[in-house]
Amino acid sequence: MSKSSMKIKISVVIPIYNTEKYINRCVESIITQTYRHLEIILVDDGSTDSCVKKCDLYALQDSRIRVIHKKNGGLVSARKAGVRIASGDYITHVDSDDWVEKDAYKNIVEKLQAYHPDVLTYGLTKDYESGLLVRRRSEIAEGMYSLDLFWEKMNESINKSYFYCQGIVVNAVTKVIKAELMKKWQEEIDDNIRYGEDNALTYWSITHLNNIYVQQECFYHYCVHKGSMNWENGEDNYALCLRTIQNMKRANEECAVEAQTTINLIETAYYLLAIYCMEYCFESNGELIFFPDVHKGGRGILYGKGVFANRFLECVRRTDFLEIIENVDSRDIKKIQSFSPEAYDYIILGIAEPNIIKDAINKLACMGIPIEKIKYVEKKNITVENLPTDMQKILFSYIEDRE
Repeated sequence: MSKSSMKIKISVVIPIYNTEKYINRCVESIITQTYRHLEIILVDDGSTDSCVKKCDLYALQDSRIRVIHKKNGGLVSARKAGVRIASGDYITHVDSDDWVEKDAYKNIVEKLQAYHPDVLTYGLTKDYESGLLVRRRSEIAEGMYSLDLFWEKMNESINKSYFYCQGIVVNAVTKVIKAELMKKWQEEIDDNIRYGEDNALTYWSITHLNNIYVQQECFYHYCVHKGSMNWENGEDNYALCLRTIQNMKRANEECAVEAQTTINLIETAYYLLAIYCMEYCFESNGELIFFPDVHKGGRGILYGKGVFANRFLECVRRTDFLEIIENVDSRDIKKIQSFSPEAYDYIILGIAEPNIIKDAINKLACMGIPIEKIKYVEKKNITVENLPTDMQKILFSYIEDRE
C-alpha cells in the first residue's frame, strides 16, 4: 500500500442496542483490520445489557475507539449521533450483530485513493444461522460511474432481473461515503423510520452523488437471525413503511438525472410490503398482490425459509388462503419429489433475491416440475395500481410531479 493511501481515514460508526451476544465478534472484526487508520465510533443506544460496559472496555483497550452513550432513539438516531462526531475523510456504517473481513478496508482504501469517489459501494455475504451463505454483488459491473451513467446502468439492471433487484446492494453498511456528504445525507433521514432505513440512506446517496465506484467484493457479513429487526412483527409496520416510502420519494424528487427513478421506488414499496407487512398483500377479493395467478383454496408447496417466505406462511395460515403442504428450500428441495404432481397446484417462491429465484427455477425445472406450476414475483405485476391505496397516493403524486 502506498504511503499516500495511508492518509485516508475512515470513520466506522457502529450503533449498538442489546446485542451482547454479537458485539465482540463485530468490534473485533474492525479493530483487527489490516488497514489501521480508522476511527471507530461505538454508539450505545440505551442498551440495558452488558454492551454498555463492553463499549467502555473497548475504548480503554484501543485509542481509535470513541464511545457515545445515549438514550434509546432507534437505529437512525444512533447513526446520526455517530456521524455527527466523525472526523474521518470517509464514513461507513456497521451493524453490531454483523462483522467485516479483515482486509476489507485495506482493499476499499486502495479504490478510494485511486478514484476519490463520492460513494463507494460493495457487496455483502448473508450469513444464515443454518450455515447457508449467500453472496450479494452489484448487478452493475465494477468501475467508476458518473450520476447519469450510473442511473442508466441501474435501470438496465432492474428491468432485466427478477424481483427484488436494485442494481447495487442497497444496504447502507455496504457504502463508504465522503464525510461531508454523509453528514448531510444522514440528517435527511427521519429518526422515526424503523423499516427500510438502509433504503432511505442509500437512495439519498445515489440520487445526489456526483460519482460512485462500484466494487464487487463481498467483504461485509450480514448475519440473519431470528432476533434481527426484519423478523419482528408490529401493529404499526405499515405506517412505518409508508414513512420510508415518503422519505425516499422526497429524495427521488430532488434527483437531477434524466433517467427514470420510478421503477426502483415501486419495487422498494413491494419489498417493504413483503418483509414487514405481508398482510396488506392479501386482497379482500381473494387475490394476492405478489402472486395473482395463485388462487384461494388451492394447495401449494412453499419454496424459501427466509423472512419473505415466513411472512407469507404466517398470513396464509391466518387467512386460510391456501393449504401449504410442505415448506422447502435449496437444502431439502428433494422433498418435493415425494409428492405426486396432482398433490399440489403451485410451488410458490417466497424469495426476494433475484439470483436465488433464478437458481430455484432452474433446479425445479431440472426436477421436471412444469413451469406453469412455479409461481414467483413477476415484474409485470409490480405496478402502482396493485399497491395498497396509501402507497398508491404517494407514488402517483411522485409520478405526476416527474411528468
